[in-house]
Amino acid sequence: MAARSMGANNAVMGGTRTRRIALVSPYDIAVPGGVTKHVIGLALELERRGHHVRVLAPCSASPASRIPMGLNGNLRNLSSHVFIFPYSGAVSHISLDPRIKGRIRTLLDEEHFDMIHVHEPLAPGVPWAALAAARDRADVRIMGTFHAYREGPNRLYRWARRLWRARMALLDGHVAVSAATASFWNQFVDLRFRLIPNGIDARCLRSAPLAWRKTGADVLFVGRLESRKGLDVLLRAWRQVERQHPQARLTVAGAYTATDEAVHQRHVAALRLDRVRFIGPQSEAGLARCYQRADIVCAPARGFESFGLVLLEAMAAGVPIIASDIVGYRTLVTPEHEGLLVPAGDHDELAAALIALLRDPERRRCLGEHGRQTAQRYTWDAIVPRLLDYYDEISHQPEGKQP
Repeated sequence: MAARSMGANNAVMGGTRTRRIALVSPYDIAVPGGVTKHVIGLALELERRGHHVRVLAPCSASPASRIPMGLNGNLRNLSSHVFIFPYSGAVSHISLDPRIKGRIRTLLDEEHFDMIHVHEPLAPGVPWAALAAARDRADVRIMGTFHAYREGPNRLYRWARRLWRARMALLDGHVAVSAATASFWNQFVDLRFRLIPNGIDARCLRSAPLAWRKTGADVLFVGRLESRKGLDVLLRAWRQVERQHPQARLTVAGAYTATDEAVHQRHVAALRLDRVRFIGPQSEAGLARCYQRADIVCAPARGFESFGLVLLEAMAAGVPIIASDIVGYRTLVTPEHEGLLVPAGDHDELAAALIALLRDPERRRCLGEHGRQTAQRYTWDAIVPRLLDYYDEISHQPEGKQP
């Protein structure tokens, strides 16, 4: 990239460099998801620290009721034309609107950003347009954060390796949210990633009022109802749980549609389950209350998980976890410390773990307390300074070199 001089657009506030930052996301900001939640939370935290922040993303609908108050004025909607795209084991909502590149160029002229932070920089649509629009700007640095992870054959990824390496060359800094993510992408691009995980707002989770006393019977599932999330495995396990623990209740929360729910409701009926309720999408405050009410959070994903934001949120709320023993979860959960890990897809092992933990309140308490302590390493107060330090590093690195 062209040599850059970074001093012009930066003020100094209390000894800390104040930045003008664009956070770029490929995903529809109106559709909840892990990356979207991370970008929104990061934007609010950076602004709280005095930085000028804009979120550049597609948005299919007015986000006023779907994102936290305070972000609406900072959102720059790049396109309302969004379609569904399968990506890394998930269903993603992205935009390929050809006008996006021009809109980003206009924003660069108007906002005078000194840092463009692109999330999922190799995803099609908005990230590619942002890299193309900013590539010749001598007054801006570009950082990419990689979230995706996948398992199994990767023929398409190998075929696209040359294209992706060219995109990588446009980045001044490279972040992976986990070692699993870094290992996956290094099959194709061979970089030294800086490991900086996703952040959580533990304050919200800790301060949520308890709606009722915990009963030792409430299990919570949080997530979209995609096959990779494994709710069907949990429902098969739940048949055994109901037989052994008559008071047990399963709550299913997440950004799923009525159509998604109907598929699993039929599964519930076929299994003759009595104590399963679907409550759908929740506000941040509502989700915090769900965690506070839960005795166990269960994450039975089959794979394709790079990190596990739900696990961290459960830990921050002091709730023990039962999760699949998959790469993305192993980095967060140490067995018998924050929770239990069971073989992915094994409903018998999952049922046994649920039954045992529901019957043991002291074990749940210990796991929850350990999880709360672990979660402190992932709060925004721990994560944002690491990102800001990396911003500073790449702002001063020699041309063509990565720290």
